[in-house]
Amino acid sequence: MLAWLILLVDANNSRSSWRYLAAGSVLGLGLYTYIAALVTMPVCLLLTYVGLLASGERRVKPYALVTAGFVVLVLPLAIYQIAIPEVYAGFVSRYGGTSVQLDVIHHPREVFSAHFVTERWPIYRSFFERSFLFEQAVTHVMSSTYTAGVFLKAMKVLIPIGIYHILINRRTPFTLLLVATFLLSPLAASTIPEKYAIDRALVLVPTGALIGAFGVDWLLAPRPWLLAWPARAVCLALFAWMVWQFDGFYRDYLTAYPIRAASWFDGNHPGAFDPIIRQHAPDDSRFIYLSGTLPRIKDHWKLYLFRRGRKDLLRRTIVFSQTDLHLAAVTPGSLLLTGAGDPAERSFLTLPAVRVVDRISEPDGSPSFTIFERTPWSGLYLFDGIYSVTMQVRCTPGGPQDVCASPPTTASCPSLDTVTVSNGLAIDNCGYLIQAAIGDDGRYSSVLYNGIAVAGTFATSGTFRLSGSGVAGGNRYDATFMLTKRN
Repeated sequence: MLAWLILLVDANNSRSSWRYLAAGSVLGLGLYTYIAALVTMPVCLLLTYVGLLASGERRVKPYALVTAGFVVLVLPLAIYQIAIPEVYAGFVSRYGGTSVQLDVIHHPREVFSAHFVTERWPIYRSFFERSFLFEQAVTHVMSSTYTAGVFLKAMKVLIPIGIYHILINRRTPFTLLLVATFLLSPLAASTIPEKYAIDRALVLVPTGALIGAFGVDWLLAPRPWLLAWPARAVCLALFAWMVWQFDGFYRDYLTAYPIRAASWFDGNHPGAFDPIIRQHAPDDSRFIYLSGTLPRIKDHWKLYLFRRGRKDLLRRTIVFSQTDLHLAAVTPGSLLLTGAGDPAERSFLTLPAVRVVDRISEPDGSPSFTIFERTPWSGLYLFDGIYSVTMQVRCTPGGPQDVCASPPTTASCPSLDTVTVSNGLAIDNCGYLIQAAIGDDGRYSSVLYNGIAVAGTFATSGTFRLSGSGVAGGNRYDATFMLTKRN
């Protein structure tokens, strides 16, 4: 953004052709920085045309050069969109919400409709709320420490003075372009139904800082002695205020803020990965098992191995799910990583084939990960496999006003329900039965979705029954599950 403004002003002063081309290219390159740039950069291109026109430029060449620089950088993105259109469709689906169509390519009228503007106006306006800009930026914890606004508090004085100075004393097409860019910087963020998302309106920061610099320029401008010294004293006080506030902000950023924000970064990966890496020498043949329920675990693990220079471990890494992991095939001594409190950890805690070797905590002390080790236990899981399920739940209302709760249904549940038994743990794929362990003799005891106890004995072949009955919500339920071994 700063490069675009500098090149544009310099091009206008020097009449240099390559600077016009570079200004357009910088905007084109900006398209690849973040999703919001897909709106911000074309808006800046239009502002460029307006700025050139306001400066009295009537030649076609500057406009053509700026456009050419932008288009050259847009072409790879356009080709990519044509080759893989589902990426664009995914962005539209993810960011559009349910009430407004954001597909500007196929539905441009809806994007520029009065309904869209009316709905998004409160979001745009939120970015200029005084408390958000200068007191406390209440947004996502990954984007704000909550100890300051988007700008330091002294900027609540400098930015209004800067705008006044630009409009009254320093008005040129390009200073007005700066103010326009500042005012339009939340435009991209306003297309998404989410207030205060400053990470989508970061153009606000450099343009606001430049306008604040014009405020400093006004305070330090030559004026009579009796007026000059008070203005300079105010300027000095504002700078001292900024240094004092930034000191508090920076101390918090390095100390308390990492603790507050740690849980939002998918967990304490260094604490979990370091012990695993230390225990695996380059010549170690054991595999490393990572639970697939951990958010973005493949990416985190890969990046951390690159950082530590241990890419060799990628070949020995297996990302598992509860249903596809067979502990009988895991070498004793192998390490398995799960999330604290997730289903994989809860199931492992009931199994003799693994034991806890380390528990990893977040900086605030809350549990984050659990590292298990495969034990030498060599028992057989006789009942592992997949079972077809036929479910029947009868309900007798407890009274005339009582309503029976039906089992949750989907396109495949309960008609295509299955129970997968892995490492002696029964997992109902439709979620009607809470996961539970099966004893060595096949005995099984679990709880239905409504809290009714269900029990029975698993068989290694044929069809068998699990059943239970009880009262829930004032009604009596009788449940029967007929299971048939598939493999």
